[in-house]
Amino acid sequence: MAKIEGAAFAGGDAAAARGDRASVGIGRFLFSLQQPLLARYILVSGVVGVPASILQLTFMLFLYRAFFGEYTRWELNLMWVLNFELSLLRNFGLHCLYTWRMRPTWRRLYHGHIAAVGAFVVDIIVFNVVVQLSGILPLAQLSGASSGFALNFTYNRFKTFSHLPQIGMKGGKPSES
Repeated sequence: MAKIEGAAFAGGDAAAARGDRASVGIGRFLFSLQQPLLARYILVSGVVGVPASILQLTFMLFLYRAFFGEYTRWELNLMWVLNFELSLLRNFGLHCLYTWRMRPTWRRLYHGHIAAVGAFVVDIIVFNVVVQLSGILPLAQLSGASSGFALNFTYNRFKTFSHLPQIGMKGGKPSES
């Protein structure tokens, strides 16, 4: 079995490096793995991002109803745009820290927004179609987010984070682990 660089935590966790799930907690095991880029992207955008976005919009709608009463389609779309931006900023930070493992820069944030424009257009169209047909907001958010995923991932992979550090390289030379 090939050795997984970076699999063990500081101090050397042999069980995590071997992939022995029984010896370590599942959360620690999952985050200790050197997961492929797409898997890390799905973890941040899908597993964390989509539920967080659904909860965030639900909370925004709750607050709106509490202060102003029922919302119109126009107000729903305005809150959806604000929700999209807040989610984009949250996911950008998480992607920099975990998915791409690169420090955030203004240029990367700019490219992240460019990538999000395409996803935004697809997402808001699908969101409104599903809201119109079903009236189920979480389903509309899930459908919209799923439809913009491939476009956003592709752009980010080749433009926003185009110079990924190679795993197993230290200072341009192969590491010995």
